[in-house]
Order: sequence, then structure tokens, then C-alpha cells
Amino acid sequence: MDGYLLDTDTCVSRIRRKFDIDQRIAQVGKRNCCVSEITIAELRFGAERGNQREEQMLLIDTMYEEFSVLPIVGCDSSFRCRKSTVVEHRSKDRRFRPVDRSDGGVSRTDSRNE
Repeated sequence: MDGYLLDTDTCVSRIRRKFDIDQRIAQVGKRNCCVSEITIAELRFGAERGNQREEQMLLIDTMYEEFSVLPIVGCDSSFRCRKSTVVEHRSKDRRFRPVDRSDGGVSRTDSRNE
């Protein structure tokens, strides 16, 4: 598919109604735009931490109807959960700490802890 892959920053600007993103999308046509599941997962992660969670989640959900969504098998919910675990660990001591590997996930550790 030739077209435009809308990244997370572009989608955030669209949700915030900045930079005339909707107008630009209209110029190239929605059928020529797509988003990845990673972008959707990042948007949901941000919405969960924001003040307008429900409103933003609805806007994010409509993206499935508006654009082609490029699949990254199984990333959406697990990415959001893992990222929030990593962010929680980082905020405690500012180092990248290991996350729970019980689900077979891969994580990096601080080399000083090995």
C-alpha cells in the first residue's frame, strides 16, 4: 500500500486539533492514510494517564473505522501493560529495571545489576 503512515505525534496533534492535521488528511484522502497498532497502543497508553481518558479513548477507537490499521500481532494490550510497568520502575529510581518475564517477554536490565 502506498500512502501515509500517521505516527503517534501526528495522531496526538490531530486529537488536540493542532496543525490542521484533519485538513491535511482530507487533502490526501483518508483511504491513503494508515496507522500502526503500535501507534494505537501508544495513544491508548497516553489516554489512560490523561485527564480526559474516556473522551480520548473514544477518539482513538474511531481511528479503526477511519484508517487502515497495520497489524503488529498481539502488541496492543500487552505493549500498554508492559510500557506502564517499565515507566513505573523508571520513575522510582530513574534506571531501566527488569519487568516481569513470566509471560515470555523480553526486557533489558541495567548492566550493573547483572
